[in-house]
Amino acid sequence: MTNKDLVLINPPALIEKPPIQQSGTLYIPESMLITAMNPGLLSLATYIDDKGFDVRILDLSDKRDYDALDKGLDGLDAGVVGISSTSGLDYIESLKIAELAKRHADCKVVMGGQHAGPLGETVFEDSEFVDAVVRHEGEITLEQILDNLRHNRRDIFNLPGVTYRDGNKTITVPGRPRIVKLNELPPLRYEIYPNFLRFTPFVEESRGCMFRCRYCTSNTIFSNKIDIKNPQKFLVEMQRCIDLFGKDKAYAVLASTFGVNPTFGREIARGMKKFGIKWNSEFRVDSPWEKYIDDLLESGYEVVNVGVESGSPEILRLMGKTPDPERYLAKMKMLARRIAPSDAVIRANFMFYAGESPRTINETIRFLYETPEIDSVQFSPLLVFHGTPLYEEFGTFEREYGSEMVRSEYWERRHLYPVHPSRYFSFQEMATFGQTLEKIFSREHAWAEAAKSLYTQETEEDRNRVKETLIKSKFRRQE
Repeated sequence: MTNKDLVLINPPALIEKPPIQQSGTLYIPESMLITAMNPGLLSLATYIDDKGFDVRILDLSDKRDYDALDKGLDGLDAGVVGISSTSGLDYIESLKIAELAKRHADCKVVMGGQHAGPLGETVFEDSEFVDAVVRHEGEITLEQILDNLRHNRRDIFNLPGVTYRDGNKTITVPGRPRIVKLNELPPLRYEIYPNFLRFTPFVEESRGCMFRCRYCTSNTIFSNKIDIKNPQKFLVEMQRCIDLFGKDKAYAVLASTFGVNPTFGREIARGMKKFGIKWNSEFRVDSPWEKYIDDLLESGYEVVNVGVESGSPEILRLMGKTPDPERYLAKMKMLARRIAPSDAVIRANFMFYAGESPRTINETIRFLYETPEIDSVQFSPLLVFHGTPLYEEFGTFEREYGSEMVRSEYWERRHLYPVHPSRYFSFQEMATFGQTLEKIFSREHAWAEAAKSLYTQETEEDRNRVKETLIKSKFRRQE
């Protein structure tokens, strides 16, 4: 590598395998690693490049052991190495990268991301090789760090929203930097990402979420706020993306809650219709989808990805998913029936939450039987992330429902905790049961279609292989 001001690293997940059965959000087929760009790193790299600094992205997500990880860092030469830990599933591996980076280069190591950021000072207890943690969004903070280094300023990390090591002391600077709005960010420079054409192409529609689900990390990063891109800017960026990637790939529109602004959602859907591509995104059951669903289905929208989470009104209330669960579930049934005559696939995501009982599980199963239009389901056991509202209030679930976080050494190192949902069910039982429900309530090809964007689709052969492998690993008996 040539010398760079900044090298941003996308870490692998689960090099150290969990001592439990993989399912739902933990599920990674052994025969095929997830292959997806890290959108946060690309956004950061684009912003920093636009500010005149030399930046490179190093994607190590395909490394399966620490020797390969070490070799992937050969020739590292940068003033600052930034590591993005977006989940507890990659946190141990991110710390290992910090250690290896210090061996390979005389550099400052900065960690951030949705998992590492909220941990703050805890990162320094876990690693002596990290110099600073960016607790919030990183665009302005990284720019200021690089500018401080360029001008040989002291206290290069003494910035709002940064926790850093100063000799034997740990200093947490209060506050947070100004958030760069999506409408202010330059268009993504996909060419910065190594081998970018092998990944699923994407454009961001929005960032953050204004809802208050108790289990979600958006509470810790975005403070329950959402930033929505102007539709005209979105469509210009999508045209550039299509010019780079072509029309034969499925496109992802990044948004945890697409179409919260129905006027924007309708304008984007009508604009996408003109491109002649296939695309997908995620939106909530209780978003105003009825105001743009017809345009959406005529625009090439092929996977309706919805986080339903539960068919039990009691569990939906405990999650903080909705204040009116009966209306919420009725609206999901309306959505499924509206989508069914189209060519789009409906993917509904569920989780087994703290407080589950035989009655609440039965309610979810009954909901699925009453909504046969759903093509594909994914069931995930509950994982509690450090710093979320659920993490802070978990004692209530322990007392009232017999819920229990699995606090083994392995999970303590990741600061991520699988949950025995209640006195009735263990994590392992829910993992196995969830996989069974996926087989019962999913159509095989629809399930593979909904999951394909996480894997390479560089050629038609790649796309067919991905679908075949997903079907075999999910729906065939495992010996």
